[in-house]
Amino acid sequence: MLLFRHLFDGIKSGKLNLYNSYKFKSFSHYLIPLELWNTQQKQLLERASLTDMTKLEDVLSFLKKQLNNAYKHTNERILEQANKHIKFRKDGSYFVNTPKLEEVEQDKLAVFFFKTRICTLTRSTDYH
Repeated sequence: MLLFRHLFDGIKSGKLNLYNSYKFKSFSHYLIPLELWNTQQKQLLERASLTDMTKLEDVLSFLKKQLNNAYKHTNERILEQANKHIKFRKDGSYFVNTPKLEEVEQDKLAVFFFKTRICTLTRSTDYH
């Protein structure tokens, strides 16, 4: 029983990946192969409508703005007492009390990818 528990925990945490599983593959299996990326980076970014994300400085600047806006919004909601999950103790410390959510069956890695989906409907085949 202990072995199964460790296997379950390893799969859930991502420390253990299942080669033939779609749901529990390692993160690298979801990435574009490096050789393809190196040779077709421009075309792949164009197909994904991500040409404005080619410079690392621009991407980091965009993400920093998004993160700062999220912090600002969260802090404003706390100050307005609109966030019902944060509670303050008498000593000024706080804790977050969030209700347990029902687990939704979905691909957990989806949150790391852009919402633009690329689906190639045709595949070229060399018949020589």
